[in-house]
Amino acid sequence: MTPKRPGGGPDRSTPPKGKPQPRGQRGHGRRNLDLSNLRVETARVDPAEVLANPELLQRIGEETSSRVGYRPACYVRFLLVRTKWVPITAKAAAPETTAEQEVAETSAEQDPVEAQAAETTPVVIAPLPPSVLPHVMADASAIANVIVSKYDDVLPLHCQERISARQGFALPRSTQCGWLAVAFTLLYRIVLAMFEESKAHAFCIATDATGAPVQKTGGCRKWHVFTFIADNGHIVFRWVNEHSGKSISDLLSGFRGHLLSDAASIYDVLYRELGIVPVFCWAHVRRGFWRALHTDKVLATEALSIISKLFELERQCKLIAMPERTRSRADRARPLLELLDAWIALQKGREDIGEPLRKAIGYYINQRDGLWRFLEDGRLSIHNNACEGQLRNLALGRDNWRYFLNRTA
Repeated sequence: MTPKRPGGGPDRSTPPKGKPQPRGQRGHGRRNLDLSNLRVETARVDPAEVLANPELLQRIGEETSSRVGYRPACYVRFLLVRTKWVPITAKAAAPETTAEQEVAETSAEQDPVEAQAAETTPVVIAPLPPSVLPHVMADASAIANVIVSKYDDVLPLHCQERISARQGFALPRSTQCGWLAVAFTLLYRIVLAMFEESKAHAFCIATDATGAPVQKTGGCRKWHVFTFIADNGHIVFRWVNEHSGKSISDLLSGFRGHLLSDAASIYDVLYRELGIVPVFCWAHVRRGFWRALHTDKVLATEALSIISKLFELERQCKLIAMPERTRSRADRARPLLELLDAWIALQKGREDIGEPLRKAIGYYINQRDGLWRFLEDGRLSIHNNACEGQLRNLALGRDNWRYFLNRTA
């Protein structure tokens, strides 16, 4: 029997047992997509015969099929209606008066106290619901959409302006800039608190940096933006004017844990003066041997084969709970590291290797202690790819929005 897919129709991604696929066709066909989180919109179709004479036919069942569709996300207008009420008084409950009586009552002298009481009849109305931005036309959800679209989906504001116009609501980029400025006045405190909590309690913080152009009056300058990923889940971006040891030392003041990073010299002051423990990135080691493939293909491939086993082991050990992960990963990784050490010892004195391979070997020898440090604790990752992934959006954004705006820069 042909297996069924969750969305209906046969599953062609897995061949029937006993019928091997021809060579070159393995892995083809539709995948089993998870449809469980999709909103369901149901349309029922009855036969024309039933619509014409429903009393002549009896329903015995139904067949169901499905497709994946798309409903574009769009801005909505939240209309808040607050009803107004006044107390029911004896006068309001009395029979209605004629027009002549109303004129007579108006012209008659009225006691000043009674007149004031009539004017101050209390009106009952519900208070406005609490809001983090009570004086802004945008709901927090609309501002969050602009922020996420720009910095996570890498959509510059002028692109968002075109998209909103296509959806029937043209949202100028100047308005979006104003929303971002308002959001900053609230959210920067949260970011500072996240960073302080990370420095106070994190066992390990991973970091990397890239440049970012900043527009200022009369020209442009360059920031250096660091991303910090703490093992408590906080991800924080911080900018400095210069990529130096003093800048990173000021940023990480108060932190005394492990730092996962590349081997840039600006971090040396952290290890020397702040007592931070260095953990180095195996992805940078692998990158060096990868660059050596064009000059020493056989030797570079040997080193890359050993390092690839480390990355495979890292993926497997992520599924092991602490503290067992520490022991299991160390027991399985140590033979690979010793094999790499032996291979390095055979190659480092050779005269016939190219300069890229010589640099890769030197990088490993110089950073060996920090590269092996992941053996000490299962919470330490062997690579810093998470930070580079976070900076990727920033690098893409440099091409999309050209520069950051900072009127005080």
